[in-house]
Amino acid sequence: MKRPALLSLALSLFLAGGASGTTLTRHPSLWRVTTNSILIAWETDVPSPGKVLYGTTPALGSEAPDAATGTVHSVTLTGLDPATRYFYKVVAAAESLTAGDDTLHTAPPGAAPFRFVAFGDCGVADANQYAVAARVDSLNPDLGLILGDVIYEGGEAANFTPRYFTPYASIISRAVFYPVVGNHDIVTANGQPFLDAFYLPTNSKNGSEKFYSFDYGNAHFVAIDGNDKYNADMYDWVEEDLAATTKRWKIVYFHQPMYTEPSSHLSDLDLQFYLEPIFMGHGVDLVLQGHNHNYCRTYPIANGAAVDTAQGSSYRNPGGIIYVVAGGGGRGLYPFIGHDPVIRSAFSVFHTLAVDVVGDSLYVQAVLPNGTVFDSFSIVKDIPTAVEVASFAASSETQGIRIHWQASGSSAIQGFNLYRALSDTGATERLNQAGPIVGGPEYSFLDRAVEPGRTYYYKLAALETTGHETFVGSVQATAGGPVLLRVRKPKPNPFDRNAELSFSLPRASSVRLTISDVHGRKVRELVSMALGAGEHSARWDGKDDRGRRAATGIYFATLDAGGTIVRTRLALLR
Repeated sequence: MKRPALLSLALSLFLAGGASGTTLTRHPSLWRVTTNSILIAWETDVPSPGKVLYGTTPALGSEAPDAATGTVHSVTLTGLDPATRYFYKVVAAAESLTAGDDTLHTAPPGAAPFRFVAFGDCGVADANQYAVAARVDSLNPDLGLILGDVIYEGGEAANFTPRYFTPYASIISRAVFYPVVGNHDIVTANGQPFLDAFYLPTNSKNGSEKFYSFDYGNAHFVAIDGNDKYNADMYDWVEEDLAATTKRWKIVYFHQPMYTEPSSHLSDLDLQFYLEPIFMGHGVDLVLQGHNHNYCRTYPIANGAAVDTAQGSSYRNPGGIIYVVAGGGGRGLYPFIGHDPVIRSAFSVFHTLAVDVVGDSLYVQAVLPNGTVFDSFSIVKDIPTAVEVASFAASSETQGIRIHWQASGSSAIQGFNLYRALSDTGATERLNQAGPIVGGPEYSFLDRAVEPGRTYYYKLAALETTGHETFVGSVQATAGGPVLLRVRKPKPNPFDRNAELSFSLPRASSVRLTISDVHGRKVRELVSMALGAGEHSARWDGKDDRGRRAATGIYFATLDAGGTIVRTRLALLR
């Protein structure tokens, strides 16, 4: 159960009694997450030794000490499992400063779905900032981007706790946020309080935390210092960094907008001149900006002009970059003073962006504090491998679980990788250690290292010649159980009205076919009955159990036949 930010902070302060009387003055926050590490930072009122107790259950079991004794503490946990939830507790000497029910998640490997939020122009500690923060909290993001002007008026050190760490306390204790500097953030000592307060990546050309990059899932994020727009070294680094990544999605963010509806600030022509050729040359998909305290979204833009304007808001392989201003984080709103024809949507409202990255699809929603989605769009990028997996199934045999699939596609793939986990969201291990599984069009792999009666979760990834992986299927099976099932690829996929889901049963079974969203929430139950052996099919009309139209997005069809479960992915585009 989530706790409001102020209640969470108050609880931590209450728990901070004890012999030494150490008190939290800054609630724990998470930084620099990778698939196997994460940094936890906090501050206390008096110098004290600190440590973090952590583990995959509330019993914790492991600990990591702070190397220094002081009031500013940070601990990096290493050797963690990917895509795994950990519980943690912050301790000073022998007394607990937090309850031990805080959780963190390591980054997922490959193309596992994740959500991030993005907003800027926020640090005022007023009712509007808290309203946006509450909505961000409810969206339960995996990570967040703050698009500058984190602290008003001038990035003063004294304002970071009341205007950042307190309003977002319940969020940043479980999700990693990555702020970037705005023009207000550098007023005090050229942004030194910003650099002192945050623990950001240092992989830029000169080690500066004002611009940096990081990976999460199948996305690469680049933060740029828009205040320093004549820094040739920064632009060289940006180009080198974008050229080096092999991630499917490339997302860039900074404060001053390259493209915006005319408002208190206009489109920055200098940033267009320096950055647009770099972005276009290296396949950037989405650029997020602040500075104007409102929301606006462009059409896809290539070389300064709007393209693909006929695609509406559902873009497939757009020929340009979409730019979004999301400066409605809390500071007073700005009106619009004109219109730029490259702008698709514009609203002067408080808001946050919620972005779901799901394989080769990206879904963006602009959300009001009351939860209303007032603008949305999607980008779907065709898989370069064009690999088609017609079936993906598992069958229990005497010697283990046999995973088999049928695929055809481009010569751009070198083969397949097969991953196994002990739960649907648990850490995965690659089973084909000797190299990619090759052959085709029929493929087979026998997993011998299984325990009878235990359920295993398998994911199949197509491996491109570039080394990039695309996950193309998932299935689960119980060792020693009657698990044999075949599900065909939904037709059409993506779809806008109806999708046909065909499957075959080797024996009479009690069958349940359901549609769920990327967060595992059931949307529609299509079949719930006993069916005989043979071929069967069902149709989904894109509506939920109440007859309401489901939103554009990625969904999963899950077929449970006599205890054997197979899942396939389908995309609904409105």
